[in-house]
Amino acid sequence: MKNSLIALAVLAACGAATAQSSVTVFGIVDAGIARLSGSEGHVIGMSNSGQSKSRFGIRGAQDLGGGLSASFHLEGQLHPDTGTGSAPGGGMNFQRRSTVSLTGAFGEVRLGRDHAPTFWNSALFDPFDGIGAAQMDSMLGASRRNNNSVGYFLPRNLGGFHGQVQYAFGENASNAAPATKAGNYFGVRAGYANGPLNVAFASGKLDTGIAPAQGDVTAHNLGVSYTVGMVKPLFQWAQETSKAGTRPEIKQTAWLIGATAYFGAGELRASYSRYDRKNSANDFRKFAVGLGYNLSKRTQLYATHARVINKGLSNVVVGNEGLSTAGLNAAGHNTSGTELGIRHLF
Repeated sequence: MKNSLIALAVLAACGAATAQSSVTVFGIVDAGIARLSGSEGHVIGMSNSGQSKSRFGIRGAQDLGGGLSASFHLEGQLHPDTGTGSAPGGGMNFQRRSTVSLTGAFGEVRLGRDHAPTFWNSALFDPFDGIGAAQMDSMLGASRRNNNSVGYFLPRNLGGFHGQVQYAFGENASNAAPATKAGNYFGVRAGYANGPLNVAFASGKLDTGIAPAQGDVTAHNLGVSYTVGMVKPLFQWAQETSKAGTRPEIKQTAWLIGATAYFGAGELRASYSRYDRKNSANDFRKFAVGLGYNLSKRTQLYATHARVINKGLSNVVVGNEGLSTAGLNAAGHNTSGTELGIRHLF
């Protein structure tokens, strides 16, 4: 009888724990038609992720009591134009994010593959969320996501102040020949977001290469936005520096100014960005404008147009997912791109 009562108590406890748990399936499917052109030709076809990155994910959380909770987040990229994932051979993986967390009054400790702190400003302070034809281009290879990372996030009840720190292990043996720190990363991000104001600064360093070409890529960026009525102006500054062996240091600085305006079911987005490489004439500029129309809270029709102006021997083409731009442009010439698409959230 005593054993039966114990078993019933265990089952009841398990039932209570289950009742306090949640698992959610979520995702985005974004596909469109794009035309990309350069000095040597153009290409027309189906693109994907023009407004938001297409993805499939599962996340869940469990209340552990006493203000403590555990959670997980698994998220992978989709290519709806071909029906494939981002794994080799087109399979599905969870390389957008794959983490497990413990959260409490102390904040959050997060383990796994996650976004680098220096990634967030490039997306949050860009009217186009850092993707599609109008994205603010990556520069010298600063980390966007890191494997084997340990992260800490401040609690969310600090009156708008927030911060995070992340370290990622390169997992190289100490007796490896030649010795390398490649893959090691350390980054921080801090800011304030409350009411109409959002401002954040981030800095990070990624170790790269092996001797004699061992080096690193450092990144610093700052983002500011301030909502005025139905308009949200945004500003972003970024700088990346690349070092490798005895090669001269490469430094590139960029800034972006833009805005998002909301009117009824519509959204108007526009930006101008400039990219300057130190001691080089190979710079470029980008103009972008976009329009979105929300059919519902989860479905949007969108159109985006962007133009890149290359200087010197720069050969940057308008970004996209799904279409190859190989051979479309010659160095020093301008490129442009237009996307029309549908984005659906689930």
